[in-house]
Amino acid sequence: GTLPQPPTPQPNPDGSCRTRKVDDGDDCGKLVTKCGGGLTAAQFHQYNTKSNLCATLQPGQHVCCTPGKLPDLRPKKNADGSCFAYKIQDGDFCAKMAAANGLTVQELEKLNKETWGWNGCENGFWPDNWICLSEGTPPFPAPIANAVCGPQKPGSTRPSGSTSRDWVNMNQCPLNSCCNIWGQCGTTEDFCIDTNTGPPGTAKKNTYGCISNCGMTIVQSSPPAQFIKLGYFEGFNLGRSCLNMDATQIDPSFTHIHFAFGMIDENFEVYQEDVFAEFQFQQFKKLRGPKRIISFGGRVFSAEKPFYHIFRNGVKAGNRDKLANNLVKYVVDNNLDGLDIDWEYPSAPNLGEGVPEGDPSEALDYLRLLSLLRSKLPKDKSLSIAAPASH
Repeated sequence: GTLPQPPTPQPNPDGSCRTRKVDDGDDCGKLVTKCGGGLTAAQFHQYNTKSNLCATLQPGQHVCCTPGKLPDLRPKKNADGSCFAYKIQDGDFCAKMAAANGLTVQELEKLNKETWGWNGCENGFWPDNWICLSEGTPPFPAPIANAVCGPQKPGSTRPSGSTSRDWVNMNQCPLNSCCNIWGQCGTTEDFCIDTNTGPPGTAKKNTYGCISNCGMTIVQSSPPAQFIKLGYFEGFNLGRSCLNMDATQIDPSFTHIHFAFGMIDENFEVYQEDVFAEFQFQQFKKLRGPKRIISFGGRVFSAEKPFYHIFRNGVKAGNRDKLANNLVKYVVDNNLDGLDIDWEYPSAPNLGEGVPEGDPSEALDYLRLLSLLRSKLPKDKSLSIAAPASH
């Protein structure tokens, strides 16, 4: 006699096949055994007709152990219309992620055309990025610990009603400098050249891309109604042995002259540093033609001992009004045309040996002092500041 034939495996009631998930290290022979039920290799290939199946198996993929079609294992989008989001893990690659979720690589690419940071299967991607495994609106990107601009700055959340294309406008860089895909601000090619590969927040290999304020073209605004010609006059220059100049020798073609510098003491009283500076200040006041503006600050006064703390203390709430009153009084009493503050710079780090870093609160306190000065100065007196050119 002949051996009895094993029973033919039966599909699920809905016509789908019974499946087995591929584990790491599985091949077709192992899967035949795992399917069980006396399944033969010939039957396995009859139920799984993909020509290159055995050469393309991926962990997480499902194969048929019975007749029938593979069930639809593709994730479904959420009730709110967002896609089924997946966080990329170390060791993931497109074929693996697609196969584990019933997708083809082409379908995976199509689902992520609007996903932030999706560089595509050819260009590479990074662990911890969120991607879509279904149709629907893409997920908000994961934060980058040291990002200072863009949507991946820590603490950022999806703006209501926004799309992934809108997120480039989040957390703009100071002074409209460029923001690259890593959330860093700058003004060079590492920050300003947009090399996107299609989806937002992407860049070509070996580039850092740009997501906002991109480009390095010099942009010129229309000219002002009237140009000014401004200079700083060193009121302290008589204290050195050479290169001396009297205020009466200032070129009259200047439209604005800043007298550098007035001094402020511990009690926020205004004075001139020595008899040379006082003499030059009296000469300066006699100028006719240029606007005569007194300036306070400079590098030494702002960032060196024993003066650096005076601006820091002066802008604090308890001292601000007294400092503002004394500065305004000095301008008015000396019949000057304006006031210039040259603090270099509030909240600044790395000021020099023995000088502590500025506190972050100084910037806002400085703004409050400037607002107070503007409100106290007569309308015909100017107020100006020195600001850093870097972002």
